[in-house]
Amino acid sequence: MSIDTYNTPGPFEAGTDPHEDQGDFDATDEVDQDRPEQVEEDQDENHQEEQAAQSGAKTKSRKRSGPDRALIRRVATKSAELAQASDADVELLATLLGSPTETVELTVAVMTASRGAVSALSDVKDLAAADGAERAVLAMTMGRPRMKSLWAVLEHLGAVSGSLAASDAKAALALAEVDVDQDQMGQLDRVADLAKRA
Repeated sequence: MSIDTYNTPGPFEAGTDPHEDQGDFDATDEVDQDRPEQVEEDQDENHQEEQAAQSGAKTKSRKRSGPDRALIRRVATKSAELAQASDADVELLATLLGSPTETVELTVAVMTASRGAVSALSDVKDLAAADGAERAVLAMTMGRPRMKSLWAVLEHLGAVSGSLAASDAKAALALAEVDVDQDQMGQLDRVADLAKRA
């Protein structure tokens, strides 16, 4: 065997380093493993997409439901009822609700009024049912605002005239002397029915 055999270059040419860079390789080129932070972000995005889809479905469902037919029917019925009521009843109801007597406006007032808006009607009936001695005490316990509302109702009924006394004690005594007849009680009942939403 000749000496040249031992001097034959190997796989790497002379003067080269087998550890030299053989290309643009970087450790980051390896297959990424799912990091916990990335997994959480993906889950959050999926959750948000699901919520958006559910919200869109609910919105479409509400749109398909259409208007509230029962509510529209109640409003129309109440409007027709008010249109057929007597002027005296309409005027008393409008006074209690602070509304114009025009049918549409009064209908809106009835359908949006608070529960205690026409409580003066009940106060008049309670006062009328009490004995003479108890009436003044009952009126006094109502307080000034309720006595004024009560007096306004009695004035519409024609049971009193003039202004309520400035003194609470005198006002209570004046209310205690008022008598409400059956016709006036009937008007109270009619107006109370008109004030109902349904």
